[in-house]
Amino acid sequence: MRYIVFTEARIAALPLPVQGEENYRDPGVPGLSVRCRPGSKSYIVRYRLGGRSSPLVRLTLGVAGSRGVPLGEAKKIATRVAANVAHGRDPQAAEKAAAEAAKTAKRRMTLGDLLSAHESELHARNVVDAKTMVRMLQRDLVDVLGAKRDPASITLQELVRLRRVRDGVPGLVSPRAGSVPIFKSRVYGLFEDALRRGVISVNPLGGHRAQRRSRAELIEAAERKTGRALSMGEVPLVWLACSDPGVNPTFGLYVQMLLLLGARRAELAAAKQSWLRAATPTSPPLLVFPAASVKNGVEHVVPLPQLALNILSRIQRPAFSDCLFPGRRSRLTGKPAAISGWSKLVVPLRRAAAARGLEGTWTLHDLRRTARSAWPALGVNEDVCEALLNHTPANALIPLYDKRNFAAEKARALNLWAAAIESAIVGPGEAADGPRSSAEGAKAGGRANMQHVAGNGPSGLVQ
Repeated sequence: MRYIVFTEARIAALPLPVQGEENYRDPGVPGLSVRCRPGSKSYIVRYRLGGRSSPLVRLTLGVAGSRGVPLGEAKKIATRVAANVAHGRDPQAAEKAAAEAAKTAKRRMTLGDLLSAHESELHARNVVDAKTMVRMLQRDLVDVLGAKRDPASITLQELVRLRRVRDGVPGLVSPRAGSVPIFKSRVYGLFEDALRRGVISVNPLGGHRAQRRSRAELIEAAERKTGRALSMGEVPLVWLACSDPGVNPTFGLYVQMLLLLGARRAELAAAKQSWLRAATPTSPPLLVFPAASVKNGVEHVVPLPQLALNILSRIQRPAFSDCLFPGRRSRLTGKPAAISGWSKLVVPLRRAAAARGLEGTWTLHDLRRTARSAWPALGVNEDVCEALLNHTPANALIPLYDKRNFAAEKARALNLWAAAIESAIVGPGEAADGPRSSAEGAKAGGRANMQHVAGNGPSGLVQ
């Protein structure tokens, strides 16, 4: 037995004996050796299971050299064998069990099984959009290709065809902006999960890229991405349009709150009454978004100015609903769900705002841009502006060392913003929280099954 430090070059240079065999060991890798025989070189791992008195076992890894087992892989296997022996486990039995488990998973897991396992992993990781992701994959992938389909048999051509078909999903005149790239990223994530589980050997979407966009397309995309911020002359047009009789009452109040707080659309829609905190001698009323409900996974505490409390006190909701902005009843549970269906609800609001003189197109996310653009003009510090938006700092070290919560600064900023909105809106005999017509108020007041939750909802917070 000869000892050398293994490298690919040294192993390639080892002479082959005319007869018999020669063995070489690397002193830095326990048990690993190269066995040279006439015409061949192979990696061998030697070990004793049970101490020196136990028989020597030889595990052949395969041919050594450029066309065989890579040296790095041989070292990994030898290290794994040594770890198994140290814990009293039979290395060969462990390797066989792992290989058999991989074969079984590959043989038995269908596309439907894969999606179920993927869903469990998403929920275990507390992914906020897990339900939405699984619903899209189920509808546009599994239901189309078949739940019994072998994931390993799915080709890139099929997935590309699915993306094109999704452009014409029944019920959609045109795909929602970004829906096709989102679908691709979720399918890619599903197959990456399958790759980690050993169900497939290669991700069919690996290396696939979208067509390079032309200069005109890049310019159009940049303009669309930029969005707009409403001027202080345009803010009243949207605010008062929220009280138009043709606009859903709850949606109108929800849009006013979006503009006032600069909140993200989905996060505010998911808000619960239980997230509200009453005022204390040292703190104003708060709306606390839990970490699991926000984009960056960091709890977001928002102080509520009086204008926000006025908005919350006017929301009509069932007594048993915890939704801050309740929508229709869920088809699954029969209980009121969070408000949704923005693409339909926003149409009459845009029409009402246009009737008041608002020109051009605008989105709900533009309200967030409007708030962010207005705050610095009111003297709000940039750090406070970013804290109000709950943005993650570009410098990852800042959250590690700057532990300020900006509670007082955020409260002052939102009070200034609420006052600016009120001064832009209030006219003779008109309140900033936008009263509805007497006929609409009578209609809302006549709903016997709707009431404010006194003491346990927003009405209990109004001062």
